[in-house]
Amino acid sequence: MNKRLNIIFKVLSKLFSSGYTDEKQIIKMQMSDISNIKGSLSSREIEILIELQEAIKNKTIIKYLSDTKEE
Repeated sequence: MNKRLNIIFKVLSKLFSSGYTDEKQIIKMQMSDISNIKGSLSSREIEILIELQEAIKNKTIIKYLSDTKEE
């Protein structure tokens, strides 16, 4: 598994353990919510979270996870 996917799974694990378990909750997260994540998030993990939020909003989660660019 590549390094990017490892970071994505690490972010997802932190989200799930902090109670963010569905798309609506993740999309609605604000900076104050992000700062309260158990185990805290690094700047790279916050970047991944923002990308994940966009992928969920745009319904492109599989493209995001597979690192496939829009054509």
